[in-house]
Amino acid sequence: MGNYLTYLQSISSPTLSKSKRAYIDYNLGNFINTEGEILEIGPGLGEFLEYLTKNKKPKAIDIVENDSAVTEFLSKQFEIRNLFQVNIEESVALSNKLKNYDFILMLQVLEHIKPEMMPSLLKTLYKHLKPNGVLAIVVPNGANPLSTVERYSDFTHTTLFSENSLKQLCSICDLPDGSFYVTGYEIPPITVINRLRRLMQSCLHSFLKGVLILNGGVFFKTLHPNIVLIVEKKVIVNE
Repeated sequence: MGNYLTYLQSISSPTLSKSKRAYIDYNLGNFINTEGEILEIGPGLGEFLEYLTKNKKPKAIDIVENDSAVTEFLSKQFEIRNLFQVNIEESVALSNKLKNYDFILMLQVLEHIKPEMMPSLLKTLYKHLKPNGVLAIVVPNGANPLSTVERYSDFTHTTLFSENSLKQLCSICDLPDGSFYVTGYEIPPITVINRLRRLMQSCLHSFLKGVLILNGGVFFKTLHPNIVLIVEKKVIVNE
């Protein structure tokens, strides 16, 4: 199974890794409790783990990764409490492994899962959220007219999402005491180049919305290349 690790390393670079950490911090940093227990599904080369190690120092980190070469690679670099090697489409086996968490992340993973398995996966992860815990799922945005490149750039992609389809998935799952919303996975405005990219992206999105309105009058609010689903397990206080 070492081929997957080699593939990940072939498409990565120090600059890309730094950029991924900046995106995580800007879009998700406020949801991560520095004293919390964290779970990541599909950690790749460990960009999120590196971010946690340098910025948050949580109480404990667990990961789920089915590739033994990747888990061995990560275990040598990061302090990880549990390395679970389990197929995330097998919800019972996954649930039997997991503990309860303050924050769960799936970054560019859900689009690789068979659509019929997504509801059981989401319900399993939600079940293992602590009260006031947050589940964050980042996926390519199929509502962006340029998303065809993302959809077909990877043979293992099974689908694309929009803000509507992610909300529909959550509604199907009927998550008790849960609230959810979808937003753009935005460019972090930390450099002059990134601020320029944000400006140009805003202009592009305005143009695309205009084209969609002219084409049929229907458009999605969020056109960022990637979107993030935030699911929160609320604590219900009985008065």
